[in-house]
Amino acid sequence: MGKPSITPGKSVAESDRAWADNIGLLAQHTNVFCKVSGVITEVAGPWVPDDIEAYVSFVITDYGWGRVIYGSDWCASKLASSWYQTLKALPIISSSFVEPKNKLFKTNAEAVYGV
Repeated sequence: MGKPSITPGKSVAESDRAWADNIGLLAQHTNVFCKVSGVITEVAGPWVPDDIEAYVSFVITDYGWGRVIYGSDWCASKLASSWYQTLKALPIISSSFVEPKNKLFKTNAEAVYGV
């Protein structure tokens, strides 16, 4: 996902318009995938799950479920959150839909990395 500047309480566009624009430009290339990783460590100050979900949702909207891969960014994310808090902060991936989660956590990575 790059390194967006995440300001709690502000929209993606208000926080980092350049990042949002560049994510959109990259998403236009169908051979480009986006790894959802390192989001927690990019938040300026205390955060709530909605602050994080906005960025993940933004990327999934631009790339679609077929071109996103989850990366935990472990151990760096431990500086800002526990593993449980990180997953809890991403309710979009905690939905009841099995197929999108399977793509995000497994099959997209298998396709990209050839495993």
